[in-house]
Amino acid sequence: MVNPSESFKDAQYTYDAFVSYSTQDEQWVRSELLQCLERNNLKVCIDFRDFRPGYTNIDEINRAVQESRKMLLVITPSYLRSQWTTHERQIVQNLDPMNRQVRLIPLLKEPCELPTEINHLIYVDLTRSNSAIGWNRLLQAFDHTESNASSILAVTPTREGINPFIYGNPVPPEKFYGRRQERLEVKNRIGTGQSINVVGLRRIGKSSLLRYIQARPEEFFALGTQPLIVLLDLTDDRFHSPDGMVEGLRRGIRQRLGKEPWQKESNGDAWVVQDGLEELRDRQIPLIIMLDEFESIASRLEQFQGWGEDWRSKASTQGLFTLVIASKRPVGEIYQELHLTSPFGNIFSATVLGALAAEDWRGLVRQGLGMEPSQETWAWLEDWTGGLPYYVQLAGAMVWQYGDLAVVEREFEFQAMPRLQELWQGLSEGERVALRSGSVGAFGEMLRRYGVVRSDRRPFSRALERLMEKQR
Repeated sequence: MVNPSESFKDAQYTYDAFVSYSTQDEQWVRSELLQCLERNNLKVCIDFRDFRPGYTNIDEINRAVQESRKMLLVITPSYLRSQWTTHERQIVQNLDPMNRQVRLIPLLKEPCELPTEINHLIYVDLTRSNSAIGWNRLLQAFDHTESNASSILAVTPTREGINPFIYGNPVPPEKFYGRRQERLEVKNRIGTGQSINVVGLRRIGKSSLLRYIQARPEEFFALGTQPLIVLLDLTDDRFHSPDGMVEGLRRGIRQRLGKEPWQKESNGDAWVVQDGLEELRDRQIPLIIMLDEFESIASRLEQFQGWGEDWRSKASTQGLFTLVIASKRPVGEIYQELHLTSPFGNIFSATVLGALAAEDWRGLVRQGLGMEPSQETWAWLEDWTGGLPYYVQLAGAMVWQYGDLAVVEREFEFQAMPRLQELWQGLSEGERVALRSGSVGAFGEMLRRYGVVRSDRRPFSRALERLMEKQR
């Protein structure tokens, strides 16, 4: 005797699913549910398309149930009021009263109480503003797709709620992701009073890292140490001069300590400022000064003539503070391009930010989408982002919003192109030649460290390849 469950399992069905829904919900079923199922290679039977002209509704419902492996119940208040949907559901329940073959899959589209006949069944919850997990669970309910359960979602329905991916602005500390090796490097240096230069091209995450360090000092300093961290963004008008930087430092210290380290009118008095900094050192309060967007001083050189040597002395010789400078290029290289001698000498060790580790950028995508993307989507993300944080966030946002990879690719390239042009223009001629030729020389090595080229010497993104073709 054949076990009923085995007979159901081995039967050959025309459809994977028959959708039972109220006509009041037809727009959502057409625009989102049907697209999601069919773009993930599921065969769907739905009345407005698959019921044959000339037959009765009763006959076609019976046929749809018999020819479909599962029935999806789109549960809303309208669904519960419909006699037709009750009839559809009861046909399946008569065939499999205990739902041992899992032929019924309830989808809770709107908050409502499940009827007694099915309230014992686990349902898919699509009522939340970000129901990505619900869509994932829905697709995993089809047992023949279990081998592909980790390959969802090649196409996503239109999303509701707030896009979880952040691009264009620094990532807030609570959403900072990855960079374990780079964080360890920073910890091993600033935790022992060594100054550091965080280097990386624009939109690589330097500002995000500085803000993370400022918000998470316990990760970078010994237990019980209470560092005083002051962050100055040199693109801010307030810090466009050395005097403005001293005032920013003074206010940063005051905000943390609750008292003035020196009075504002004494900013220009080197002796008074020195006394204030020495008091912090004597009280064993580590002072960390972080300067973001350091290369911006190039546009204000007249303001910074003769500046820097005093800060170098206070950092390296006197131990009054530790400097963390974030810049597109190493500090020495910035001064060299300006045909100036760096006032900082060799006090910095460099931590270069390039592409995220594969497990990090993949984890970021999973966390944002709330599901495991398809293999096709993973391959696309690899080809178009190369693991660079800005482009991963941008691509993730496009996948989350549009789902359809053809649309995602078009929108991604449109949004990314201004940033890629900016990147291209910021490269030296030698770097451009190396990028075009796949050189393994000094220029090629730095481009690899910056994440602009891959280990196989190709540009990190197909979008950049297209831009380079236009530049020829």
